[in-house]
Amino acid sequence: MLIIGVDPGVTGALTVMNTYDFYSTYAVPFVHNSMSDIFLSLSEIRGGEVYRRAQHVMNISKSLRTVERSTPIQVLAPDDTQDNSMEMWLEEPGQIVVNSRTKGKDATGALLAGMSSSRKLGRSIGFWEGIAVALNISITYVPPKKWQSALNCRSKGDKNITKNAAIKAFPFLTNARKESSITHDVADSLLIALYGYMQYAEPRYTPHCVKSLLKPTKGIAKKLVRRKPIR
Repeated sequence: MLIIGVDPGVTGALTVMNTYDFYSTYAVPFVHNSMSDIFLSLSEIRGGEVYRRAQHVMNISKSLRTVERSTPIQVLAPDDTQDNSMEMWLEEPGQIVVNSRTKGKDATGALLAGMSSSRKLGRSIGFWEGIAVALNISITYVPPKKWQSALNCRSKGDKNITKNAAIKAFPFLTNARKESSITHDVADSLLIALYGYMQYAEPRYTPHCVKSLLKPTKGIAKKLVRRKPIR
């Protein structure tokens, strides 16, 4: 089964994790890939039918295409048309709350900024819900506090905490210089996918890099309620 972890922020990312091949995990940052490209990529992994229909249409209207993506998204081999079972774990932050001690013009500005951020985030979550419906992918919503607590990386607004946790859990995601390729943009989506992965993972098969991340947390088994895979 494939776990899809989504950080729906503007500078967020999508992570694809195979529950039977943890080390094949990869992340797709939104700043470098359009949502339509990501949709087609997920479609190809899901079974290929939507992707093949879209390719047919694009071939017909090829003369109208003026912008090509510079970096293709990593997908499964073209000859792999198996319809893989898939779950999407989508972060759903709570309502943005303005500090009650903020007064006057500052309070108004903070309130308007909070409302604008909420609308943008709501639209992004809606887009991912639409993609999940189109590809028949089940969705599980998870608030930041839940996955961060379970993975021992409560950030409280400090993105370096979740980034360092992701580097610890995914030491194999490196560049040509053997340096970690994990950035703030992709860290949360990796950890959200990892949280979904841990709902199914058998303790004896859990990678050592993940165990080292969870080691300081006591009672982790109570926080992670294991689920039965969807057929």
